[in-house]
Amino acid sequence: MAGPQAGGLRRRLRAGMLLRRGGRAWQAAFVLLLAVVVYGSLVPPSKEPGFVLPIPDWVQHGVAYAALMLTLLAGQRRPRYWIDAGALLVLGAGIEVLQGWLGYRMADARDLLADAVGIALGAACAMLLLARLKAVHAGDAGWA
Repeated sequence: MAGPQAGGLRRRLRAGMLLRRGGRAWQAAFVLLLAVVVYGSLVPPSKEPGFVLPIPDWVQHGVAYAALMLTLLAGQRRPRYWIDAGALLVLGAGIEVLQGWLGYRMADARDLLADAVGIALGAACAMLLLARLKAVHAGDAGWA
């Protein structure tokens, strides 16, 4: 096949292979991110300057939970937005409770609020991504 149709087909195939909804790559990314977030939230904070991120805590929470939500939703064939958002919020609340019990970490309700904002942003990004993938698979090459 030659011409514009071939380019569209190649683009759809490439997008389908790299960003397939419900693909194992998204699921693996979610599991890896989940492990990093839980470990990073419960391990004693390092006093060495090389291990401290120069990013505000609330930004770290928001970005982490946005990434968790995006990868969780993209890893499913039929995303369950409200159920998944609730599950991640329960995870965030559980981590905050554990931090309060550990003694070397502090529980903070503002962290949970940042988690919730991150979850909402991750869901919005997932909706855009999944709509884009659907358009690419349907043959629409543009974003509009």
